[in-house]
Amino acid sequence: MSQLYIVAEGEIAGFEPHLETNGRSLSEANEGLNRIAEQIGVRPLMEFFSMDPEEAGAFLEAEGDEPPEDEWFAPEEGLRTVRALAARLTEHPDALADATGLIEELQGFDAALSRLAQEGVRWHLAIDF
Repeated sequence: MSQLYIVAEGEIAGFEPHLETNGRSLSEANEGLNRIAEQIGVRPLMEFFSMDPEEAGAFLEAEGDEPPEDEWFAPEEGLRTVRALAARLTEHPDALADATGLIEELQGFDAALSRLAQEGVRWHLAIDF
Protein backbone atom coordinates (compact mmCIF):
# COMPACT_ATOMS: atom_id res chain seq x y z
CA MET A 1 0.00 0.00 0.00
CA SER A 2 1.55 3.31 -1.07
CA GLN A 3 1.63 6.52 0.91
CA LEU A 4 2.17 10.16 -0.07
CA TYR A 5 4.40 12.34 2.07
CA ILE A 6 6.10 15.74 2.01
CA VAL A 7 9.83 16.17 1.47
CA ALA A 8 11.42 19.50 2.43
CA GLU A 9 14.24 20.97 0.35
CA GLY A 10 16.13 21.98 3.46
CA GLU A 11 16.26 20.98 7.09
CA ILE A 12 14.27 22.64 9.86
CA ALA A 13 15.46 21.93 13.38
CA GLY A 14 13.02 19.64 15.18
CA PHE A 15 10.70 19.28 12.19
CA GLU A 16 10.58 16.36 9.79
CA PRO A 17 7.62 16.79 7.41
CA HIS A 18 7.84 13.25 6.08
CA LEU A 19 7.15 12.02 9.61
CA GLU A 20 4.39 14.59 10.15
CA THR A 21 2.35 13.56 7.11
CA ASN A 22 0.59 10.27 6.44
CA GLY A 23 -0.96 10.24 3.01
CA ARG A 24 -2.06 6.62 2.72
CA SER A 25 -5.72 7.53 2.09
CA LEU A 26 -4.67 10.35 -0.22
CA SER A 27 -2.65 7.90 -2.28
CA GLU A 28 -5.57 5.47 -2.51
CA ALA A 29 -8.00 8.25 -3.49
CA ASN A 30 -5.63 9.89 -6.00
CA GLU A 31 -7.90 9.57 -9.05
CA GLY A 32 -10.94 10.94 -7.23
CA LEU A 33 -8.91 13.79 -5.75
CA ASN A 34 -7.60 14.64 -9.22
CA ARG A 35 -11.18 14.87 -10.51
CA ILE A 36 -12.18 17.14 -7.63
CA ALA A 37 -9.10 19.34 -8.11
CA GLU A 38 -9.99 19.74 -11.78
CA GLN A 39 -13.63 20.58 -10.91
CA ILE A 40 -12.66 23.26 -8.41
CA GLY A 41 -9.79 24.66 -10.47
CA VAL A 42 -6.75 23.84 -8.35
CA ARG A 43 -3.58 21.98 -9.17
CA PRO A 44 -3.87 18.22 -8.49
CA LEU A 45 -1.72 16.91 -5.65
CA MET A 46 0.29 14.60 -7.89
CA GLU A 47 1.53 17.58 -9.91
CA PHE A 48 3.67 18.32 -6.86
CA PHE A 49 5.38 14.93 -7.14
CA SER A 50 9.11 14.84 -7.73
CA MET A 51 11.82 12.32 -7.09
CA ASP A 52 15.49 12.66 -6.30
CA PRO A 53 17.26 11.87 -9.61
CA GLU A 54 19.66 9.51 -7.83
CA GLU A 55 16.77 7.55 -6.32
CA ALA A 56 14.92 7.45 -9.63
CA GLY A 57 18.01 6.74 -11.72
CA ALA A 58 18.31 2.98 -11.41
CA PHE A 59 14.60 2.36 -11.82
CA LEU A 60 14.19 4.68 -14.79
CA GLU A 61 17.35 3.50 -16.51
CA ALA A 62 16.02 -0.07 -16.30
CA GLU A 63 12.88 1.23 -18.02
CA GLY A 64 14.95 3.05 -20.64
CA ASP A 65 14.04 6.54 -19.40
CA GLU A 66 16.22 9.42 -18.28
CA PRO A 67 16.08 10.45 -14.60
CA PRO A 68 14.01 13.59 -14.00
CA GLU A 69 15.29 16.84 -12.59
CA ASP A 70 14.50 17.28 -8.91
CA GLU A 71 11.64 19.81 -8.76
CA TRP A 72 10.68 21.94 -5.75
CA PHE A 73 7.55 23.98 -5.09
CA ALA A 74 6.57 26.93 -2.92
CA PRO A 75 4.53 25.71 0.07
CA GLU A 76 1.82 28.26 -0.72
CA GLU A 77 1.08 26.44 -3.99
CA GLY A 78 0.45 23.21 -2.12
CA LEU A 79 -1.58 24.98 0.56
CA ARG A 80 -4.03 26.24 -2.09
CA THR A 81 -4.61 22.68 -3.24
CA VAL A 82 -4.88 20.92 0.14
CA ARG A 83 -7.14 23.63 1.58
CA ALA A 84 -9.44 23.63 -1.46
CA LEU A 85 -9.68 19.83 -1.44
CA ALA A 86 -10.38 19.74 2.31
CA ALA A 87 -13.06 22.43 1.96
CA ARG A 88 -14.73 20.57 -0.90
CA LEU A 89 -14.74 17.26 0.99
CA THR A 90 -16.09 19.01 4.09
CA GLU A 91 -18.93 20.50 2.03
CA HIS A 92 -19.54 17.26 0.11
CA PRO A 93 -18.47 14.33 2.31
CA ASP A 94 -20.15 11.88 -0.06
CA ALA A 95 -17.85 12.95 -2.95
CA LEU A 96 -15.31 10.24 -2.05
CA ALA A 97 -15.21 7.24 0.24
CA ASP A 98 -13.53 7.91 3.60
CA ALA A 99 -13.87 11.69 3.25
CA THR A 100 -13.19 12.06 6.99
CA GLY A 101 -9.85 10.26 6.71
CA LEU A 102 -8.94 12.26 3.61
CA ILE A 103 -9.76 15.53 5.36
CA GLU A 104 -7.58 14.53 8.34
CA GLU A 105 -4.66 13.74 6.05
CA LEU A 106 -5.16 16.98 4.12
CA GLN A 107 -5.13 18.87 7.43
CA GLY A 108 -1.84 17.17 8.29
CA PHE A 109 -0.42 18.28 4.95
CA ASP A 110 -1.78 21.79 5.63
CA ALA A 111 0.05 21.94 8.97
CA ALA A 112 3.33 20.72 7.44
CA LEU A 113 3.11 23.06 4.45
CA SER A 114 2.22 25.98 6.74
CA ARG A 115 5.38 25.32 8.72
CA LEU A 116 7.44 25.15 5.52
CA ALA A 117 5.90 28.45 4.40
CA GLN A 118 6.84 30.07 7.73
CA GLU A 119 10.41 28.86 7.30
CA GLY A 120 10.61 29.70 3.58
CA VAL A 121 11.45 26.11 2.65
CA ARG A 122 10.32 24.58 -0.64
CA TRP A 123 8.90 21.07 -0.90
CA HIS A 124 7.72 18.29 -3.14
CA LEU A 125 5.51 15.27 -2.81
CA ALA A 126 7.02 11.79 -2.66
CA ILE A 127 5.59 8.28 -2.63
CA ASP A 128 6.56 5.43 -0.37
CA PHE A 129 5.60 2.10 -1.94
